[in-house]
Amino acid sequence: MKMRFRSLVCASFLILVPFIRAQAVYSGSKGPLLAVGAGFLYLNNDYSPQSDQGVSAWVDANLNRWIGLEVEVHFGVLQSPSDYGENSYLMGPRLSVHHGNGSLYAKAMAGRADLIHDIPYRYSSSSYSLYALGAGVDYRAGRNWGVRVVDAEYQTWPSFKPHGLTPYAFSTGVMYIFH
Repeated sequence: MKMRFRSLVCASFLILVPFIRAQAVYSGSKGPLLAVGAGFLYLNNDYSPQSDQGVSAWVDANLNRWIGLEVEVHFGVLQSPSDYGENSYLMGPRLSVHHGNGSLYAKAMAGRADLIHDIPYRYSSSSYSLYALGAGVDYRAGRNWGVRVVDAEYQTWPSFKPHGLTPYAFSTGVMYIFH
């Protein structure tokens, strides 16, 4: 599984290399160079009939107008009706299309997830590899502020025994844009 994860990360970087240029972003660029955000997370965990709520944080780094890299963290253990919760740590390429102040994007990410079992007097955690596909809408509310209107993500945990786990997550929040 580690080899598959490493192969996915290497393939992501090899795909991005032809688009990297040693030039400044032109002044008419719609995409920010770097955006950092946080928001509310709704997580359908796929192991309980009840859903989790938590927080999500992300960093978007754009290589050019269309292609970027996203790093994302989900903490789904803040409001968990069951004794289980999950946190995930993801990274991968992101493709964006800009129109006016809005941006549509799609992403393919890989990373690690922790399944946390918290019962009185006994705490345990297990880690799993995962990959995810997602899409969303960002809106630029001002020069340095933006709103993540919605981010939808479908995760696959192939190393979760016996048949894998397939949670999905929705998040919304605000972000600060660096130029």
